Amino acid sequence: MDKEKFGKQFYMASLVLALIVFIGVRVILPKDKLIEETYIRYSNLINFSVFALIFPIGTIVREFYLLNYIKSIMIAKIIVFGLVLVVGLVLFFALPTVAISNLILYLSYGSLIFILIPSFAFRKFDNDKM
Repeated sequence: MDKEKFGKQFYMASLVLALIVFIGVRVILPKDKLIEETYIRYSNLINFSVFALIFPIGTIVREFYLLNYIKSIMIAKIIVFGLVLVVGLVLFFALPTVAISNLILYLSYGSLIFILIPSFAFRKFDNDKM
């Protein structure tokens, strides 16, 4: 299998997996049996896992295999991905409040926006030309 086809298929698989997680959580997580605060926290954790784990991995792999990327920007994306994942999970379990779960969810949105932007869009900011 060539790299381009693998990159496209991996990205599509991550999108399908994210859709399955969104739908599956709504079906499996019993809203009526949980306290509203607990339901919101765990719903935010699932959304965090989609926006901070599944989408970024698919996007990074797709860009690595399909696009003309800049190495330093890709390294920055991987560092941001790792930091958001670790900090978000530590905050979620260390400070169990709805406000913190909302904060980590918004943190994952911001990191996803950075990761979704192709690295060649930052070409004028990068001194290393490919």
